[in-house]
Amino acid sequence: MRLEVQQILVDSYFATKAYLFALSHTIPIAYMDDLETEAFPVHFLINYNLYAEEKGYERLYKIAPIKPRKFFLGGNYIPLREEFISKIL
Repeated sequence: MRLEVQQILVDSYFATKAYLFALSHTIPIAYMDDLETEAFPVHFLINYNLYAEEKGYERLYKIAPIKPRKFFLGGNYIPLREEFISKIL
């Protein structure tokens, strides 16, 4: 069976803007960013910290050449394994 990749999730402080830019021209990129230091050329931005909505990502990306299609900000986007989710719900 052959699987086709639909998008890539990047979660690394070592991913450079040049790397993300090159990658974003071949496949949609979701990037996990909790620093808000610069705008990255990605399609989706994820910050699951509870204070993420207050950080001002929209302002940071207003002048970026490639803007995320969607921001996933806040505690609703915390990545948890199923065994932990079932204990919360």
